[in-house]
Amino acid sequence: MTFAAAAHAAPSVFVTLDYQVAPGAVGCAEVSGFQAAVRSQLGYDPFRPIAERQVSVQIARSDLGYEGKIHWTAAGRAAGDRRLSTSHRECAEIVNNLAFALAVQIQLQTALAPVTTPASATARASAPSAQQPSAPLAPLPSPPPAPSLSEARPPASEARPPTVEPPLPPLPPPAPPAASPLQLAVGFGPSLALALAPRPTATGRLFVSARSARLSLELALDGALPARQQDARGAGFTLDRFAGEGALCGHVSAFAACATGALSLIEASGFGVGIPRTATGLTAQVGARLVAAHDLSARTFVAGRVEGMLLPYRWTVTLNDTATWTTPRVAAVLGVDLGVRIFR
Repeated sequence: MTFAAAAHAAPSVFVTLDYQVAPGAVGCAEVSGFQAAVRSQLGYDPFRPIAERQVSVQIARSDLGYEGKIHWTAAGRAAGDRRLSTSHRECAEIVNNLAFALAVQIQLQTALAPVTTPASATARASAPSAQQPSAPLAPLPSPPPAPSLSEARPPASEARPPTVEPPLPPLPPPAPPAASPLQLAVGFGPSLALALAPRPTATGRLFVSARSARLSLELALDGALPARQQDARGAGFTLDRFAGEGALCGHVSAFAACATGALSLIEASGFGVGIPRTATGLTAQVGARLVAAHDLSARTFVAGRVEGMLLPYRWTVTLNDTATWTTPRVAAVLGVDLGVRIFR
């Protein structure tokens, strides 16, 4: 006797999605885009307005990039959490990572869900083959009398136990964050220089920086407003300063510490003297800088900086064969920068 084998489709897990994007997260996909990313991974639509399982997906900005959270609940109880993070400055990467992680979790729950065999398939499997010769039909017996209501009701001890839904499988670990790409930024900023000239002087600078993960390299051009010094007799000089600077920085969250170096061109022009002259010289500085940055948007930022400098080579301005002013050993700069990330 031959029995036909019944084929059954794998069960599908359906969920109710709560998708939330924090106000500070810029450029993140809408809920429809996130659902489309999950559907493309699974090959079917797992989202329903009402389902036994609920999943909450949350996206927010962090100090280095974005953070995401997947929270599962079933029957009103928490069933698991997963957190992901990325140092990317664009929201698309964390959205893709969350969509991939959610699709893997749904696939794992689908694989562990029990397969229910339809009753119709069981009935067909137990039916005799159509090719078997049928036996002659026997006369139908008279139906037995219907049992009373008390007899028809099964005893309490034979009542079927309630159906218990299998527990949710453990969620897979989150995908590792992608390696941070090279980030380029340009900007400008005003500064106040102390002891780089005869009196506190306003300066301005243009800079370009390249950052990878927690390290960055910065190059800058710096120029100071002319500083003027005059004695009681009306003789004096005007000092101009231009500098090229470099900094190697290490970053932790929104803060950075840098080692700096600069090469300066100083030009002093005398006035009120018998023979006005102009003297030019080069000086070098080394120092350290502390920076605190804040993102204004996904591409713009503002940073405050404090820098201390040591001048190993001193330079002296001489008027009428008399030393009038000499560069000090130690100087400081206070400044604020505004920058734009042009490539990430």
